[in-house]
Amino acid sequence: PLHRRPSRSIKAPTMALLRVLVTLCLVGRAAAGGQLVNPCRDDQWSGLPMCDATLSIDARAQDMVSRMNVSEKISALDTNQPDGTPSLGLPAYDWWSEASSGVATDGHGAAGEHTKFAYPITTAMSFNRTLWKATGAAIGREARALMNSGAAFSTFWAPVVNLAREPRWGRNIEVPGEDPYLSGEYATQFVQGFEHAPEDPNGFLQASACCKHYVANEMESTTQLDGESWDRQHYDAAVTQRDLVDSYMVPFQACVEKGRVSGLMCSYNAVNGVPSCANDWLLQTVARDAWGF
Repeated sequence: PLHRRPSRSIKAPTMALLRVLVTLCLVGRAAAGGQLVNPCRDDQWSGLPMCDATLSIDARAQDMVSRMNVSEKISALDTNQPDGTPSLGLPAYDWWSEASSGVATDGHGAAGEHTKFAYPITTAMSFNRTLWKATGAAIGREARALMNSGAAFSTFWAPVVNLAREPRWGRNIEVPGEDPYLSGEYATQFVQGFEHAPEDPNGFLQASACCKHYVANEMESTTQLDGESWDRQHYDAAVTQRDLVDSYMVPFQACVEKGRVSGLMCSYNAVNGVPSCANDWLLQTVARDAWGF
């Protein structure tokens, strides 16, 4: 089993603490030998507070951080920890793996060839919830198999549930479509299939999904004929509060409230002047307090 989802009533610690804690919970991939590494099964670590599942998330995170040196703490702020976290017995880990239409190959997935499914824009056209869940389940099972064999990590940045509102956006094939309700239903079913194996009634994650990019991310990069350039890291999406709540946020709300997704990625862009990843209203007031993420 991977890990139990923490209680929704527990307040999330800082992102750095949470990432380190989840790294422990998700279990690391060994650099060699293809074996999973769980330090809490090792006598050297098993008696420490960080391995005590009866303690709160915050208490375990605090114990872990207290054992880390400065370089390990800095490394834990990135998506990739190539040197692992020796102070906690954790091997290398990379948070960035893709799986929107199947586990990605090599760079952001696993080495070798893996099953590829239709792009989400195509699958969503079926209006078939059963198919969406079955697709997520098949990808999640393959992701788990690859992780069990030591060939992949266990956190996948899928599904993409931004709306296909801009035809020039090069990633429209990755999303379910332009309709907020359909996109939310797709997110719900894909996540449920991806994260939960029917053979496991205990609530352990088969693989960790992540709904992205929260929110109003319909810009990658572009250069106009006059030479003016824009990219998603510097783009400010001007969206009325009504459109934001009635359209752009609907798929993410469904993903959290109905899909109970284990991961949520803030978008690269700003929304109405505030960078999404520094927007307390989006991340705390809405996602955590209102939706229960």
